[in-house]
This record gives sequence, structure tokens and C-alpha cells, in this order.
Amino acid sequence: EGNDDEYAEQDNHDNNEDQPFQGIHFYVKHNAADNGDGSKTSPFKSIQQAYNAANTSGMYIIHVSEGEYWEHRYRRQLTHQ
Repeated sequence: EGNDDEYAEQDNHDNNEDQPFQGIHFYVKHNAADNGDGSKTSPFKSIQQAYNAANTSGMYIIHVSEGEYWEHRYRRQLTHQ
């Protein structure tokens, strides 16, 4: 969390000047509030929340912040490389 914009690398990777993405972006952060709406400023707390929202939204990208996620008895640890 030392990075001011922990999603910046993902956002930059998604920007394609020839064909910009026309779908919805959802954001996930392991220590977000329980009532996040999936926006960059109010991310979801779980990957499952983003997946559920994305399944009703057509085209989408889910941006996941680095951290540990415990969901459905499986531990998912994500790190940026």
C-alpha cells in the first residue's frame, strides 16, 4: 500500500490507444469496506463480489489489488510482478 495508485500498472496495461476498452472496470481490494460498489474509490472486498457484478454487466475487467483473499475455503494470494 505504499503506492498511491495500486491499480496504475493494471490500468496502464489495459489502455490500448488503437482500441480502447469499452466495458466496465471493477476494482477489488482485500482490506476494503464491506459495502464497496466496485469502483476505484470504493472497491469490492472480495473477488466473488466483483465476479457476481461482472456477470451481469457484459464486457468487463476486474482489477485486483495485491493482498490475501480468503474465499470459499480457498486462499488466494495475489502479488504484482
